[in-house]
Amino acid sequence: MDLTSGIKRTRRACTRTKSGCLPCRRRRKKCDEIKPECSGCLRNHLICAWPSRDPATPAIQSVAGMTARNLSPMPRIQTRIRQSTSDTTDLLVAPLSSLPPAFRGVEAASLLDSFTELTAPRMVGKGDIENPFITYNIRVSMHSTALQHAILAVSSCHRAYSEPAFSLSSRDHYAVALRSLKVGITRWNTCSVQDRIALLASSLTLCWYEVIDADIRGSLYYHLRASGSMISDLRKDERCRDENLLGFFSEQYSHLAIVANVGIDQASSDLLLDPLSLPQPLQTLNQGSPIYGFMFGYSHALFELIPRIARLSSRFRARRDSSSAIQEEYDSIFSAISSWLPDSQSDDPGYELAGEMYRAACLVFLRTSINGHEDLEDGLYSQVEPSIALFLESFKQLSGESPPWTTFMWPTLIVGSCMREESQRETLLQLLSNSSLRMQTVDSTAQWLSLHWERVDKDVHLYGIHGLEKTMKDQGLDPCVG
Repeated sequence: MDLTSGIKRTRRACTRTKSGCLPCRRRRKKCDEIKPECSGCLRNHLICAWPSRDPATPAIQSVAGMTARNLSPMPRIQTRIRQSTSDTTDLLVAPLSSLPPAFRGVEAASLLDSFTELTAPRMVGKGDIENPFITYNIRVSMHSTALQHAILAVSSCHRAYSEPAFSLSSRDHYAVALRSLKVGITRWNTCSVQDRIALLASSLTLCWYEVIDADIRGSLYYHLRASGSMISDLRKDERCRDENLLGFFSEQYSHLAIVANVGIDQASSDLLLDPLSLPQPLQTLNQGSPIYGFMFGYSHALFELIPRIARLSSRFRARRDSSSAIQEEYDSIFSAISSWLPDSQSDDPGYELAGEMYRAACLVFLRTSINGHEDLEDGLYSQVEPSIALFLESFKQLSGESPPWTTFMWPTLIVGSCMREESQRETLLQLLSNSSLRMQTVDSTAQWLSLHWERVDKDVHLYGIHGLEKTMKDQGLDPCVG
């Protein structure tokens, strides 16, 4: 006999909000309706999205008016944020309660503080200017979950070098940022210009994460390609009139795309950089603004030559141009490198030393790009050695705290690929160990070169950038250079 047959089963009434975010509705979870990101989505690393608001519904409160959540005591972080692009001198101190949820909490507040005080200053190649990674990116991030987590990912990745416990945090933030970016890009054609700007800033910030993390899967290049397309679209978008922001994005993209030319046949960087997409000349980028040269320092003209050398090598190896045309372009580039002078003078000798290091790297890049292995003993060694000596001598004089250190990965790989003498290699490794960057990318650069040198000692035909490229391919490495 079924003793329960006469008992009417009742279900406890459970009222659920009909005004919560979409993920909470789908998961049938109660939503606390904190905007722009509710507690449930923040806790579960979900992308918080809201249904279209009825015109009659009052507008949501601004970020500055948000009430801080009931969390344990947190540091009051002081973040310099550009208030508006029209007023470049208006900076504010943002109290914790005015920050979006992703930036709150003890760890997040600490990471944001680290970003502004430690990481962002080491991301620029020029130290005597306004730092746009702070004044632009932090402001844009106030309304972008993707950018908030991208910034925290970069900061925790930097911290993880000294404090390995932050490694997990960096990958968590990276995953959330990447997921948010992917969702945002699917709405690119219909989203507001503010959202487009935030998506572009997020994509470029993830590029920096992959550089700092010394990613070996070529992830950087996917985000760079996307960033280039987004910049092109924004420049055509009549709603986007902020030339300061566009200049900030363009210089980041230009720098990263240019130094992607480590090897002539590197698959990930193939066709990455459309020369027509670059401002010509590069000196025009952000000219007259407080962030002028934040990546290129005083060496715009040398950076401009790098893609020219890469294209010359491609033409030479394709055998479609006459030898006289190749020689004419070679001579033109060689003359430009030899006659290079800094864009302007600085009281800091580090910028001139950095320029000399890039000059040496460009000469090595040029000479090794169109010379075959049959020319090694006949003249290539003797042509390259003076540039190696110049590079090392300039490097020795450079302070480990000098801002241009940030941009040394490319010239170090180019020149290092041609070092044959043990004394040269030991000197370079010692100089790299003196870096105050405290980023994995510095250690990885040394490791990649050491791996390459072992192979060169066994096979002289692996000398130079072509050999370095082959070493990377044979080892299954696609390093992200920045």
